[in-house]
Amino acid sequence: MLDQIAQMPVVQVPHQAPIRLSSRALTRVAVRAMRDGRQGAAVIEDAKGFLVGLFTERNALQKLDLSNDSWKERPVVDFMSQDRAPIRTDTTLADAIDLMHRGPFRHLAIVDDYDHAVGILSIRDVMVFVVEHFPEHFANLPIDPAREARLLYGG
Repeated sequence: MLDQIAQMPVVQVPHQAPIRLSSRALTRVAVRAMRDGRQGAAVIEDAKGFLVGLFTERNALQKLDLSNDSWKERPVVDFMSQDRAPIRTDTTLADAIDLMHRGPFRHLAIVDDYDHAVGILSIRDVMVFVVEHFPEHFANLPIDPAREARLLYGG
């Protein structure tokens, strides 16, 4: 079963619909859209809808100077990931996980044959999918009375 999951195309893994923003969008708009959409990344597109890059929560944490509000009025392309590492709809889950590991990336844009984003695959999406297929490896086991803590902090 693990081999079947590993060879599954990423579009069959439940993933997020992309938050789409113009490359001219202000960074404050991107941050608000991600917060309101409860997503860790937004797709940045050019005027024709082609993927330009991703703006991620990691970009915000690493590149925005919160002591100065000037970032709010700058274009999101100034802070987005330049190495966008898109994956195609037929990319296997195993290859996507490998790319996330090597990247390191927490979010990958899924693009069609025309380089238009059709989704965002996050590491969270992958983990939820794997846990749902192998719950016995992740579910909490019943308490073993022989291992029950007898003192406040164990022991």
